[in-house]
Amino acid sequence: MPDSPTRISIVDDEACVRTALRRLFCSAGFQVETFASGLEFLDSLDKQPADCVVLDMNLPNFSGLEVQQRLTQANRQLPIVMITGRDEPGVAHRVMAAGAFAYLTKPLSEQTLLEAIAAATHAAPPKSKGASTKTAQTVKEPTPIKEHDDEHLSTN
Repeated sequence: MPDSPTRISIVDDEACVRTALRRLFCSAGFQVETFASGLEFLDSLDKQPADCVVLDMNLPNFSGLEVQQRLTQANRQLPIVMITGRDEPGVAHRVMAAGAFAYLTKPLSEQTLLEAIAAATHAAPPKSKGASTKTAQTVKEPTPIKEHDDEHLSTN
Protein backbone atom coordinates (compact mmCIF):
# COMPACT_ATOMS: atom_id res chain seq x y z
CA MET A 1 0.00 0.00 0.00
CA PRO A 2 1.57 3.35 -0.99
CA ASP A 3 2.32 5.94 1.65
CA SER A 4 -0.11 8.81 1.85
CA PRO A 5 1.25 12.26 0.97
CA THR A 6 2.73 14.38 3.72
CA ARG A 7 0.08 16.74 5.09
CA ILE A 8 1.18 20.34 5.46
CA SER A 9 -0.85 23.01 7.25
CA ILE A 10 -0.17 26.60 6.25
CA VAL A 11 -1.15 29.24 8.82
CA ASP A 12 -0.80 32.79 7.51
CA ASP A 13 -3.20 35.73 7.63
CA GLU A 14 -2.17 36.93 4.15
CA ALA A 15 -4.26 35.24 1.45
CA CYS A 16 -1.59 35.78 -1.21
CA VAL A 17 1.01 33.97 0.92
CA ARG A 18 -1.36 31.07 1.61
CA THR A 19 -2.11 30.77 -2.12
CA ALA A 20 1.55 30.89 -3.16
CA LEU A 21 2.59 28.34 -0.53
CA ARG A 22 -0.34 26.05 -1.39
CA ARG A 23 0.70 26.06 -5.06
CA LEU A 24 4.33 25.35 -4.19
CA PHE A 25 3.55 22.50 -1.81
CA CYS A 26 0.91 20.93 -4.06
CA SER A 27 3.33 20.99 -7.00
CA ALA A 28 5.85 19.20 -4.76
CA GLY A 29 3.33 16.44 -3.99
CA PHE A 30 2.19 17.47 -0.52
CA GLN A 31 -1.39 17.46 0.71
CA VAL A 32 -2.15 21.02 1.88
CA GLU A 33 -4.65 22.74 4.17
CA THR A 34 -4.59 26.49 4.72
CA PHE A 35 -5.73 28.59 7.65
CA ALA A 36 -6.05 32.36 8.05
CA SER A 37 -5.55 32.34 11.82
CA GLY A 38 -3.95 30.36 14.58
CA LEU A 39 -7.32 29.73 16.21
CA GLU A 40 -8.76 28.33 12.97
CA PHE A 41 -5.75 26.00 12.71
CA LEU A 42 -5.92 24.85 16.35
CA ASP A 43 -9.66 24.17 16.02
CA SER A 44 -9.01 21.94 13.00
CA LEU A 45 -6.39 19.63 14.51
CA ASP A 46 -8.76 16.90 15.65
CA LYS A 47 -10.44 16.76 12.23
CA GLN A 48 -7.43 17.39 9.99
CA PRO A 49 -4.19 16.30 11.63
CA ALA A 50 -1.05 17.60 9.94
CA ASP A 51 2.44 16.17 9.58
CA CYS A 52 4.02 19.64 9.64
CA VAL A 53 2.88 23.24 9.98
CA VAL A 54 4.24 26.31 8.24
CA LEU A 55 3.30 28.98 10.75
CA ASP A 56 3.49 32.74 10.30
CA MET A 57 4.89 34.52 13.32
CA ASN A 58 2.61 37.57 13.06
CA LEU A 59 -1.02 36.49 13.15
CA PRO A 60 -4.15 38.29 14.33
CA ASN A 61 -5.40 37.53 17.86
CA PHE A 62 -2.26 35.66 18.92
CA SER A 63 1.19 35.17 17.46
CA GLY A 64 2.75 32.12 15.88
CA LEU A 65 4.75 31.71 19.09
CA GLU A 66 1.50 31.56 21.06
CA VAL A 67 0.12 28.94 18.64
CA GLN A 68 3.34 27.00 19.15
CA GLN A 69 2.94 27.24 22.94
CA ARG A 70 -0.68 26.03 22.74
CA LEU A 71 0.44 23.03 20.69
CA THR A 72 3.02 22.23 23.37
CA GLN A 73 0.45 22.62 26.15
CA ALA A 74 -1.89 20.25 24.29
CA ASN A 75 0.99 17.76 23.99
CA ARG A 76 0.90 17.94 20.17
CA GLN A 77 4.24 16.89 18.72
CA LEU A 78 4.11 18.69 15.39
CA PRO A 79 7.13 19.95 13.43
CA ILE A 80 6.87 23.71 12.99
CA VAL A 81 8.54 25.80 10.31
CA MET A 82 8.06 29.37 11.51
CA ILE A 83 8.02 32.11 8.86
CA THR A 84 8.08 35.85 9.32
CA GLY A 85 8.26 39.07 7.37
CA ARG A 86 9.49 40.96 10.44
CA ASP A 87 12.68 39.50 11.82
CA GLU A 88 12.92 41.08 15.25
CA PRO A 89 15.89 40.68 17.62
CA GLY A 90 15.62 37.64 19.87
CA VAL A 91 12.53 36.17 18.21
CA ALA A 92 14.38 33.44 16.31
CA HIS A 93 16.00 32.28 19.53
CA ARG A 94 12.67 32.20 21.40
CA VAL A 95 10.94 30.32 18.57
CA MET A 96 13.72 27.76 18.26
CA ALA A 97 14.01 27.36 22.04
CA ALA A 98 10.26 26.64 22.11
CA GLY A 99 10.82 23.75 19.71
CA ALA A 100 10.34 25.01 16.17
CA PHE A 101 12.22 23.03 13.55
CA ALA A 102 13.18 26.07 11.47
CA TYR A 103 12.82 29.83 11.41
CA LEU A 104 12.67 31.40 7.93
CA THR A 105 12.37 35.03 6.92
CA LYS A 106 10.33 36.35 4.02
CA PRO A 107 10.83 36.57 1.14
CA LEU A 108 11.13 32.79 1.20
CA SER A 109 13.40 30.74 -1.01
CA GLU A 110 11.28 27.94 -2.47
CA GLN A 111 14.07 25.37 -2.27
CA THR A 112 15.05 26.26 1.30
CA LEU A 113 11.42 26.05 2.40
CA LEU A 114 10.94 22.67 0.68
CA GLU A 115 14.15 21.37 2.25
CA ALA A 116 13.04 22.57 5.69
CA ILE A 117 9.71 20.76 5.28
CA ALA A 118 11.45 17.60 4.06
CA ALA A 119 13.90 17.65 6.97
CA ALA A 120 11.13 18.33 9.49
CA THR A 121 9.07 15.41 8.18
CA HIS A 122 12.08 13.19 7.35
CA ALA A 123 11.05 13.01 3.70
CA ALA A 124 13.28 13.38 0.66
CA PRO A 125 13.29 17.05 -0.38
CA PRO A 126 11.43 17.59 -3.64
CA LYS A 127 13.07 19.98 -6.06
CA SER A 128 10.90 22.95 -6.94
CA LYS A 129 10.63 23.92 -10.57
CA GLY A 130 13.33 26.38 -11.55
CA ALA A 131 14.93 26.39 -8.11
CA SER A 132 18.64 26.97 -7.88
CA THR A 133 20.71 24.76 -5.64
CA LYS A 134 23.70 27.09 -5.55
CA THR A 135 22.69 28.68 -2.24
CA ALA A 136 20.09 26.23 -0.98
CA GLN A 137 20.57 25.20 2.62
CA THR A 138 19.37 21.93 4.10
CA VAL A 139 18.04 22.15 7.63
CA LYS A 140 19.79 19.35 9.52
CA GLU A 141 19.39 20.70 13.03
CA PRO A 142 16.90 23.18 14.45
CA THR A 143 18.72 26.40 13.66
CA PRO A 144 17.43 29.72 12.39
CA ILE A 145 17.75 30.12 8.64
CA LYS A 146 17.88 33.56 7.15
CA GLU A 147 17.69 33.16 3.41
CA HIS A 148 18.82 35.97 1.19
CA ASP A 149 18.76 34.08 -2.10
CA ASP A 150 17.94 35.77 -5.38
CA GLU A 151 15.20 33.22 -6.13
CA HIS A 152 12.32 33.90 -3.79
CA LEU A 153 8.78 32.69 -3.51
CA SER A 154 6.51 35.05 -5.38
CA THR A 155 3.27 35.97 -3.70
CA ASN A 156 1.67 37.33 -6.86
